[in-house]
Amino acid sequence: MKLNKKAQVYVFAAIVLVSVVIASISAVKNFTSYQDAEVIENFKTELYYVINNALFNNLSVVHQIDNFTKSFKAYALTKNYDIDIFLLYYNSTLLYVVNGFDDNVTLKIPGKTLYLMQGSYDLGNVNNITVVIGNDVYKFNLGFNEYKGIIKYVKGNNVFVHKI
Repeated sequence: MKLNKKAQVYVFAAIVLVSVVIASISAVKNFTSYQDAEVIENFKTELYYVINNALFNNLSVVHQIDNFTKSFKAYALTKNYDIDIFLLYYNSTLLYVVNGFDDNVTLKIPGKTLYLMQGSYDLGNVNNITVVIGNDVYKFNLGFNEYKGIIKYVKGNNVFVHKI
């Protein structure tokens, strides 16, 4: 089948248009990845300052972290992120746990299983912490004045989980 010149121009224009659309979609995916990393890094940076401020001013660390995670979740919604945050913070004698997940969460340490997730627990030397959220299992080792956690966010139809 031979196309006339007018048909060839339309076929060529359609190929160019499809190429431009595919290139645009690829560029958007890369931008979204950068934006995701920026939101996660922003949270980690600000959390560091929240913890230090609470310690310096002799405030409740778990209360300050809880307030911050709620505020950050509201901020993230303005960026079209639906975020759940789970954090562990250890300061030599207390393990602070802040649970911002809607899912069921279980905290396991050697010899104990905790289902009450918000608050502080006097656990002594904390190592080998296992967190179970839904069907997902995460393992953490915490050192002195260290925090770790999980950020889960929904963007469109995709769910992303990051350990921090």
